[in-house]
Amino acid sequence: MRFALLCFFGDANLADRTYWYLDTLGVRPGERVIAPVGPRDGLQCARVERVLCTDPRSAPYDIRLCKRIAARYGAHRLKTAEADCVELGGFLYDEKHYTRFGRILAAPRGTAAGSALREYGVVCTADADAPGALAALAEARGCALLYGDRAAEYAVALLLAAGVRTREIEKDLGGLAAFAAALRTPCTASAATALLSAAAEQHKIDALVRALCRARPNEEP
Repeated sequence: MRFALLCFFGDANLADRTYWYLDTLGVRPGERVIAPVGPRDGLQCARVERVLCTDPRSAPYDIRLCKRIAARYGAHRLKTAEADCVELGGFLYDEKHYTRFGRILAAPRGTAAGSALREYGVVCTADADAPGALAALAEARGCALLYGDRAAEYAVALLLAAGVRTREIEKDLGGLAAFAAALRTPCTASAATALLSAAAEQHKIDALVRALCRARPNEEP
C-alpha cells in the first residue's frame, strides 16, 4: 500500500501539521494534491511531504480511518476514446475549500458515455442543447456528464454559482476553446444565476451547486 504525508498550507488551523493519507494516484514528494479534511471532508490543497510504501500491518496510520487523496491539483482533464471532458472538481470556491470530484463532467463536443466514462463513475448523461438538461443532472445519484455545444457555458455558470471566481476558471480552463468562448461572456454570479434560472427550476440549480461543494451523506472519503 502507498501512503503520502500531506501538509495543508492553505488553512491556518492546519498549518505546520502533517497527516497521512492513502495514495492511489502515485504522487511524489513536492506535488500539490487535493484531499478531504475534517468531519465533513471538505477538500483542501496540500503538499506531499513524503511517500511510504508498506504493508497494512506497518501502516503509519490506522487504514480504517485513513482518508484517500482525491486528485492531483489542477487535474481537470479527462480524455477517453469517447470524449475530452473537463472535471468540475478541484476549483477553489472559498478561502480554502475546493469543489468535489466525481460529481459533474462537461464535454463541449458531443458524446455519449462509453466504458471509460462508466468506469469513472458516470451514471447519467445530458445533452446541454436539449431542454431539461440541468434538471436531469440534478437528479443524478452519481457522476453526471453534460455534453454538447452549451456544456462549457453551463459548466462555467455552475462554477460561478458555487462561488468559484472567474480568474480561477480562466487559469485552468481559459486555454480550451469552448471554455474561452464561454468566459468571454459576462462572467459574474448574477449572470450565471440568470442563465441557470432560465434552464431549470431554482431548487434543481441549488441541488447541483450543493453537489459540487458538499459531501454526500455516508460518502466514503
